[in-house]
Amino acid sequence: MGIQAHSLKEIISLKDKIFGEVLLISKLRLYLHPKEIITINNLLPSNLNYLFANYQFGDFAEFYLSKILDNINITTIDYSDYEGANLIHDLNVPISSDFYNKYSLIVEGGTLEHLFNFPVAIKNMMLILKRNGFLIINTPSNNQSGHGFYQFSSELFYRVFSIENGFEIKKIYFLKSSYPSVELCINKILVMPLDVLEDGVRAQYLSCLPIMLFILVKKINLNELFTKPILQSDYVLNWDQKYSSSLMFKISKIIKFIPHNFKMHLKGLREKYIYNFRNKKKFTKLND
Repeated sequence: MGIQAHSLKEIISLKDKIFGEVLLISKLRLYLHPKEIITINNLLPSNLNYLFANYQFGDFAEFYLSKILDNINITTIDYSDYEGANLIHDLNVPISSDFYNKYSLIVEGGTLEHLFNFPVAIKNMMLILKRNGFLIINTPSNNQSGHGFYQFSSELFYRVFSIENGFEIKKIYFLKSSYPSVELCINKILVMPLDVLEDGVRAQYLSCLPIMLFILVKKINLNELFTKPILQSDYVLNWDQKYSSSLMFKISKIIKFIPHNFKMHLKGLREKYIYNFRNKKKFTKLND
């Protein structure tokens, strides 16, 4: 669990918008490769040029964040104090209202997938974030089965961080790693998944390497959370329209006379073509 260069860049960009307290979800380590340190140094003011002089790969992040976010109190929450967390709480369990609307920045660097009770855990984070505060999430999306309990889709976070719940997604994108332990290499920023509500087609993809999902959200209102159940968008659209909007449904009457095996092959080839980061209708290309 940790903070990589892409997350640190976002934290630096938010520096002037962070007031009050910052919360780290677990004792996060900082994973910066030499090339990334040069890039990060160029984003920092000249008085912080010394910051990474004695940096060791995997150092705990608090020291570095305390210098970047000057005069900000940083708290670490964890299940136990075995690594030195100063707020002990199991995020599977609802957190005390004493912490509601407390933190102006919350950084989650790979904890959510390890928490069995995801709805409670994500609600805890949403409740303790201040209005106009920011939440950063970096979590597995594909090819890391067994790393934790879950891998997540963009559809989930589009629905959770909705305007109805008082949130706005500022950035969301996928990153690719070359190794199962994603911190072992510089992760390449790939694409931004589009919201399924735009056309009712899933932002689904295939990948051979580990894919992480990065989300930056802002809390814009103190709305009551989850007053309506979270439902998958393409199903909701189909229920409302009383029919499927997919092309395969529309032409099903035409292809029903094609031999079964060949028909399945055609459908499979179409899915491989559609469920691909090159599909510009569902994924927008981003630059590092």
